[in-house]
Amino acid sequence: MLHQLSTNKISIESDRTTTTKILPGKSFPLGATVYPDGVNFCVYSRANAIELLLFDRPEASQPYSVITLDPKLHSSCYYWHVFIPGMK
Repeated sequence: MLHQLSTNKISIESDRTTTTKILPGKSFPLGATVYPDGVNFCVYSRANAIELLLFDRPEASQPYSVITLDPKLHSSCYYWHVFIPGMK
């Protein structure tokens, strides 16, 4: 079960900032996993910080949004994870 909703500011390419609700997500499976109610992202890394960059098309040179993950909410050992409700 996913819980503990957090609010992150997401940087948008056109210098606008929007706020979205994200969940801690699950530490499995690795990669992006689409669910009926959103997408779970999980990455294995020994990093101290992780940013999730989202692109709106494969040929885009810049991300349309950047989500900075909170290590207290979005990491389990070396697994970083986040769930974005409503994403397809």
